[in-house]
Amino acid sequence: SPIQAKLGRKENLATDRRFSVYEQVMNDEGAIVSKRRGTVRVGTYIADNRGVATGESTDYTKFYQYAGGKLSEGMTLVENPDLGLGANIVASYMLAGLELDYRASDLIGKLFKGKGSMPGLFVYGRFALPFGTKATVGDKFGLVKFGEGTNLTLIYRYDVGVRKEFNFARLLTASVNAGYGAFAISGYESKCNYVSGGARFGAYVSPSVSIYAMAEYSYFFTGSKVISEAYGISPINFGLGLRFGF
Repeated sequence: SPIQAKLGRKENLATDRRFSVYEQVMNDEGAIVSKRRGTVRVGTYIADNRGVATGESTDYTKFYQYAGGKLSEGMTLVENPDLGLGANIVASYMLAGLELDYRASDLIGKLFKGKGSMPGLFVYGRFALPFGTKATVGDKFGLVKFGEGTNLTLIYRYDVGVRKEFNFARLLTASVNAGYGAFAISGYESKCNYVSGGARFGAYVSPSVSIYAMAEYSYFFTGSKVISEAYGISPINFGLGLRFGF
């Protein structure tokens, strides 16, 4: 059954607002204490209870769980807001880098004046160093560099895009993403562009930490295709990531 509670717009709820779920239990000393059992976020439907003065509304806000164990009726919701920010360490076949993201669900809801929202919607930016199968002397796998001898300089790649996350089975997560990126050479103004799409599958090991496997495909335009062929940068990429939420 869906997780729901008699909270709503009167309490200024917004899509993806985070709550901890607690159960009252008796400890070994016989005292009643609160134990956190899981973490949820506000889902697509937020009850409009602004005209209800008694708290006896039959309209419920729906939540979705993304971390923790089994939740039961009668447990207590306690707001535990976060900044909606995330820092990802990404290590994959074709790149290694840092990705920053922002949970934009609440912003989208405000733009549509509360008429629509999409939980788990992120915008992201990534800075990474690419690897290639022909990146070093003898056409071997390694970090891609441009130039010769003492004039070697790094080639880097950056991406911006959007990602939609889906949560299920209490702590598992799957997501799809689409973005725009470019290869850039230190000291040069020209950029070599591409577009990309991908998917991730992972799990939340805590309310603020998740691990995932990722796969992406990039379509290289003319300039980036020259670089990819010269250094052996495959358009297919796969790897692992670790995200810390704040």
